[in-house]
Amino acid sequence: SMMGPPYRAARAGQPDFYRATVVPRASHPVAAGVADQDRRVDPAVLAFTLVILAAFTFGVASAPLGLLLGLSPGLVAAGVFLGSAGFVLVSGPIVVDRVPDRWARPVRRLLTHGPRVARWWGRGERTAGRLAVRVVDRSSLVIDRLGYRGLAVLAPVLGRWLVPAAEIALDPPRRDLYRWAVLGCATWSVLVTVGTDALVLLVRGG
Repeated sequence: SMMGPPYRAARAGQPDFYRATVVPRASHPVAAGVADQDRRVDPAVLAFTLVILAAFTFGVASAPLGLLLGLSPGLVAAGVFLGSAGFVLVSGPIVVDRVPDRWARPVRRLLTHGPRVARWWGRGERTAGRLAVRVVDRSSLVIDRLGYRGLAVLAPVLGRWLVPAAEIALDPPRRDLYRWAVLGCATWSVLVTVGTDALVLLVRGG
């Protein structure tokens, strides 16, 4: 080697230029700041994000999860609303737009003429026929009374797929249907969150 013992001996009493000028990465102010920011992620932000994802997947039933994670009822209700409404607004049009109209038309005709067909089937002494008449009549009565607006508002608790089903079967104005569906998500997010929080307080108080 060109740098023999005499060279190393001459350098022994001098500071190493590289060590004196290059700041270790861990102590570099910019790198340290980024690392500190990574370590200082607010747990509430993570919990809020988790509630949104859970509500997108499971609906308003995710409200207890937010309270369990220590979020305030207001944040829980907001997260549940964002997740559940996001699911409705994303999944509904995707499903409906993929159902051919030739499949939707028979469903609409069945809803229109179903009670009449069921009453014809129920004539006589057939138990199955009488049961079919009751089921079809009551179902038709519920749909007529609620309409697509009522079905959309109740969808978060009766089943979120009720919204695209109502759009296929009843053929309502899409924008109005989803406006009512979002209203239902907001309403039930607040009600389920407040109810769960009140139940928790009642149990703890007892």
